[in-house]
Amino acid sequence: MTPELKEYLLHEWKWNNHVKYLKYFEDWIENLTEQQIQWYQTYKEGRKTLW
Repeated sequence: MTPELKEYLLHEWKWNNHVKYLKYFEDWIENLTEQQIQWYQTYKEGRKTLW
């Protein structure tokens, strides 16, 4: 996972979750599958699908 993607996911996490849940962010990142990481990377780049 690239640092840029992790920064993007942190921004999204803060937008969608209460601050008290920030402690769970690292656990969430560690448990993402390769397919989920690829999907988030694609979405971050502005594409809505993987294909």
